[in-house]
Amino acid sequence: MTTTTETTPAAVAGELMGADQMPDVVQARRTAAHSTKMAAALVIDSPEVYQAAADDLGDLRAKWKLVDEKRKHLKEPFLEGGRRIDDFFRQPLADIEAAANLVKERMLVFDRKEQDRLRKLREEEDQRERERLAELRRQQLEQQRLDDEARRKAQQAERDAQAQRDRVAREAKEAQDKIDAAAKEARDKAEREGNAAAREEADRQAKAAQEEADRVAAAAKEEADRVAAAAKEDAEQAQREADEAAAKLQESIDLQAVEPPAPVVASQAKAVGATTRRTWKAIDVNLSDLVLGVAKAIESNSDRAPELLAYLQVNTGALDKLAKIMEGAARVPGVTFGQVANIATNTRAKKS
Repeated sequence: MTTTTETTPAAVAGELMGADQMPDVVQARRTAAHSTKMAAALVIDSPEVYQAAADDLGDLRAKWKLVDEKRKHLKEPFLEGGRRIDDFFRQPLADIEAAANLVKERMLVFDRKEQDRLRKLREEEDQRERERLAELRRQQLEQQRLDDEARRKAQQAERDAQAQRDRVAREAKEAQDKIDAAAKEARDKAEREGNAAAREEADRQAKAAQEEADRVAAAAKEEADRVAAAAKEDAEQAQREADEAAAKLQESIDLQAVEPPAPVVASQAKAVGATTRRTWKAIDVNLSDLVLGVAKAIESNSDRAPELLAYLQVNTGALDKLAKIMEGAARVPGVTFGQVANIATNTRAKKS
């Protein structure tokens, strides 16, 4: 049955506003209400009633088809109008969409170039930062070397001064020992000879020798002190020079430590009314690796096992097809096959 219907917006709106009063719609609602009431009151308690229910089920299926055919018939003019409107606008929409895609493609090409440029700038800046940190470390090591060198000089100066003092004391003791031995020998000789004048001369010579020894010892000590003072002054001068160099190095290090890195040039891929959205996505999936990863996670009782397992999607259509072909012989690890019952109906006439 074909009906010519005006497909203007006014006609469509008019028909839709009164659709619930159409005879076919009213009759369909009555049929549905009666069918619902009948089904609610049905009690199957015998084979005869079961057969009657099967007959009623066939009738309900026939009624459903009849109502659905009326629905399709009433809807067809509206569908035809929609198809015509779609046909009018399909090509213009496609052309505009293609133009938009072309513009977006060229914008994305520029954006990719911008991202490559920025990536290179970031890499160059990272390299400069690595070089700056390396120079900073070199200067720190140089400062440590200067400190160690100044410390070694001071320690060596102290050792040299102590060695000079020890040498002077040793030489003074040796000279004193010789004087004491000579004086004793002279006195002993004078005693043996009983010569008072000789004893006085021996005492005088011993006193003169002692005075000379004291003078020589004092001069040696003064020289030792002078040498020690000079060594100490050299060590202190070396320490001052090391401190000044260390201060300069530290100032340079401090400046480099606080100097902010040069900002990376911002992307030029910006436009009012357009925004580039960057979304992380799964670009490629190696199913074998994914399955193996899930299996290992389950085997090791990993906390990620449930998460990884959720990334695997079961192909129920293929499993149902296998079950239909193999029936009870179907075997797949982790899958249970079985029969699901359903009632099939036909529109055969009930027996009189």
